[in-house]
Amino acid sequence: MVLLTDKPTRTGLLDVNSTETELQIGEDMRERLSRATALPKAKAAFPQTSNQEFGWDADLPVYRQTWNHTKPACAETKYASSYYTMTGRSPYSNKIGSPGGVSEAKPSKK
Repeated sequence: MVLLTDKPTRTGLLDVNSTETELQIGEDMRERLSRATALPKAKAAFPQTSNQEFGWDADLPVYRQTWNHTKPACAETKYASSYYTMTGRSPYSNKIGSPGGVSEAKPSKK
């Protein structure tokens, strides 16, 4: 069975009233695709090659995350994160209203 799709530039309405044979072809194609993508153990009752004999009766290993070594956040990082969440800007950014972020120097008393 060979199925060809329509051209991508073709414009037309979908036929809502599919015939019985079209539904049967769809079911047949779905079965063939699921069988093609199935694991070898689901396809056959016994190993088909000598390499499949190794681990045929073993279950799939449980995935264990080994390369995720994130550092816990320190107090300063937690503070900066919560400050940014609340105000919408970094606590280390220039302050609004002061030129260049530096406050004007007050004259010292002598």
